[in-house]
Amino acid sequence: EMSSVTSIPAQITVVGDESVIEQLTSISVLPTNVAGAKESITKSVPLTLPEGVRSIDETAVTIYVTITEIQEQINYSAKTIGIEGLGSGLRATVMPSYTSVVVSGRKTLINGMTSSKFRLYVDLTGLDAGEHTCPIIVEFEDSKYAELAAVLTDKNATVRIEER
Repeated sequence: EMSSVTSIPAQITVVGDESVIEQLTSISVLPTNVAGAKESITKSVPLTLPEGVRSIDETAVTIYVTITEIQEQINYSAKTIGIEGLGSGLRATVMPSYTSVVVSGRKTLINGMTSSKFRLYVDLTGLDAGEHTCPIIVEFEDSKYAELAAVLTDKNATVRIEER
């Protein structure tokens, strides 16, 4: 998809009929077809000026069209929150025990995504008995998913640690 368009120069100086210039808020360029583009495009495009106005320096601008892969998202309504790093002789209860997750990113990565390709957990390393608020950590099974974004309904979990 086309994610941005910029032009160089960003501004041009025009001269001409004062009544036309007073009404002028922007300058157009000829339409540019980017259909089917899979990567960003740089192209020189002629200016389209209203009658009675001419550019002092430029007759065209260079446009940069940024093409990015379509973004998608997938919702997981109840992903279980695991436990890591619990000390020996201790047991833990995590509340909530599951949360909703929205994973978003490039369509080609999302198409291969399943809930088994990532996990949620709280790291209890070094924590003693008592009640703790711990961040919920998202870990993808493969580094190729590192660019994906995961938004959790619950960012923290309350963990009650007790001696067995």
